[in-house]
Amino acid sequence: MIRPAIVTASAVIEFLGSAFFLLFAVVLVFAGLTSMGEHANIAPIAFGAAVFLLVFVALGVATGVGLIRLKQWARISTLIFAGIMAAMGLLSMSVLALMPTQPPPGLTVGAANTIRWLIVGSYGIPVAIGVWWLILFNRTAIKEAFAAGVVTPRTSTRPMSISIIGWWLLVSGPFTVILAIIGLPAFFAGAVLEGWAGRAVYLLMGAIVSYIGWELLQLRERGRLLAIGWLALGILNSAYAVLVPGVRERMRELQVTMQSAPPPQAPFDSTSFSIVILAFTVGLMGVGIWLLVRHKPAFQASS
Repeated sequence: MIRPAIVTASAVIEFLGSAFFLLFAVVLVFAGLTSMGEHANIAPIAFGAAVFLLVFVALGVATGVGLIRLKQWARISTLIFAGIMAAMGLLSMSVLALMPTQPPPGLTVGAANTIRWLIVGSYGIPVAIGVWWLILFNRTAIKEAFAAGVVTPRTSTRPMSISIIGWWLLVSGPFTVILAIIGLPAFFAGAVLEGWAGRAVYLLMGAIVSYIGWELLQLRERGRLLAIGWLALGILNSAYAVLVPGVRERMRELQVTMQSAPPPQAPFDSTSFSIVILAFTVGLMGVGIWLLVRHKPAFQASS
């Protein structure tokens, strides 16, 4: 039995979700470590939540591997998670949609409503994925594939790691539209772009990322080279923003100006936190570059 491509795509989504949960767990661990002094009561909560997320990371990775191997338990696990995800997403959407709008100081009712409906729409993404999985993994053809449980090598020469990177980039591109609609300032090489310039940058980035992802999925050499360049540029831009004191200070001032409430007397020094996030980002992108270099023969064979 050849593994259906849609099952492979579902496994990629499982892996991507596990990566995001892992990032949140790292952030919570860091928050717990930094609060062990003055706010020691926060540390146990942060560590407990991190352990809880790590359990989901392990489950997500195991389920993704099980889907690739057409294991029956992985199909059932995905159905259970899909039902929970769809139900929780619908509940969150309903609560947010019915909640009266109370804009914070400095924000108009219209702007607050726009942000609220964008958040409601973002909850629709896991709902859509959950409903899609509930339908997909109950189809007769998919059930038969998992019942056979034997994976025949696919005719495609695209490595699984390249599929994950390609789908990650292809799916990430459209999310920049949300940033453009919100009007979040764009940052690149020390420059802060606001208004329509920032929106244009986000839309351009989304188009580039989606294009690179599509080229990778087609195993085109130019897509591989563009992906390596894009990931390397991301590493340099992140390192420049975190390690250069003047740039880091400009970003901090921008963050303060975007807050509706006045900053505290002793503002939180986010330098250490930013370095942790930078290390995680560099590690993730570095692995992506290594995989793209390692699987060069697959692109050459496809050409």
